[in-house]
Amino acid sequence: MTLFIRLTKRPGKLPLLICTRPDGSQTIAEITVGPQHDLAHYAVETTLGYSRAFYGLVAGGMNIEEFNVAGAAQKLDLPLEAVHTEFIVGLLQTELLNGQPYADFDLELAKAMSTGRKVVEPLAPLGKERIARIRSTLSSLWEQWRALPSDGSMELEFAIAMQGA
Repeated sequence: MTLFIRLTKRPGKLPLLICTRPDGSQTIAEITVGPQHDLAHYAVETTLGYSRAFYGLVAGGMNIEEFNVAGAAQKLDLPLEAVHTEFIVGLLQTELLNGQPYADFDLELAKAMSTGRKVVEPLAPLGKERIARIRSTLSSLWEQWRALPSDGSMELEFAIAMQGA
């Protein structure tokens, strides 16, 4: 089963994210946090094989708008996998925007998850190889996005693991 993801540039407007679930239903929203955020989610979730983070939850019926509210992680009681993904994506988005990778991504991730209002259960280190694969995927996706014309779209497929398969 596959979730189809379309990111569309719109001249003079925010980009659009359209997710089409395996049953044909859709959820659509303007991309308010920057397309690099949604692309980073794709890179992380596909590389790490996550099915209970943003795209997996959307495939399962959640609407994009549910994530676009202040304090969504607490209000939605997201699975730990989704919470971890948000931290990873946040660091990747910072790297991409600053044009500079963190020297020790795992250390930065551990620090980010241990500070703030709510300490998050630690995630085992991702390791240099997996971080490199995530960064490479994100870099490729970001270049594809930047190369699109002002009204262009890019389409991605997110494979959904079948429960019990």
